[in-house]
This record gives sequence, C-alpha cells and structure tokens, in this order.
Amino acid sequence: MTDYLGNMAPGQEFVFAFHVTSTALRNTVTDMYGPGQILAGHVTFAQSGTITGTLANPASNTPVVAVQGFVPVGIGDVVENNATGETKVCRWAGIAADGYSVWSASAGHQVVYPGDGWTVIGTAALAPAGAKAGLATGTGTSFDSAPA
Repeated sequence: MTDYLGNMAPGQEFVFAFHVTSTALRNTVTDMYGPGQILAGHVTFAQSGTITGTLANPASNTPVVAVQGFVPVGIGDVVENNATGETKVCRWAGIAADGYSVWSASAGHQVVYPGDGWTVIGTAALAPAGAKAGLATGTGTSFDSAPA
C-alpha cells in the first residue's frame, strides 16, 4: 500500500531504488525512485562516507511503500490469502522495481504475487535444490513410494 514519507513512524521501513547517474570526482551521484518509478529525489554518496541530497517534493508528498524486514514474505514461509484463505509456500521473494514487495510459490517465479493481502501463518522446511522430494536426508527413507 502506498503511503508518504512524511507519514512514516519510527521503526517502519520503506525502500527506494537508486539509479547511478554519475561517478564524478569519485562520488556516486544517483536519482532516487519510489513506487511507480516516481522520482523521489537526488542523492550523492561521497567517498568520505557522507550522503547529501534533496527530495523532489516535500516528504508529505513523496510516495513510499512500507515494508516489513524489507520483504514481508520470505522463502519457506507458509502464507494465507487474506481474502480467500488459499495457502501457498513462498519459494522466492524480492522487491520489484517499483518498490513493492513480491513473492512466488515457484523457485523460477513464473507467477508473482504482491506482498500485500497475504499473511504468514507458518514455515516449511524446503528441500535443497536438486534433492528428491520426500527423501528424508540421512535416513534413506522415501516418503513418496511404497515400501519395497
């Protein structure tokens, strides 16, 4: 959900995307973008470690998306859709170019869902990539076939 920088409270987190426009005089000069790829301001990261810049608009008119831990859904989280009750397991999570948190139930993220509208209700232990599904590591017991 889009909010404004001026409304953020202590402890809340939000994300900006930075586009490098110059590396003049060993400083990194950037344009800063918020949700909807709206220009939020300009920031210079100096080699000395200082950061300077300006917002394109007042904080009360600079859109941001509040996030939790930068991505509210993490790999292995079991999530429930707030509207339908549908459940899925997150296998990929990220932040889209527009600043919104997104996740997918497939490792290749063929279908991507917004972070909003889902609640984490538990966690699942996922098998490492390439492991046979249903194989209990170290026991030699397969849970997906009948006993021999």
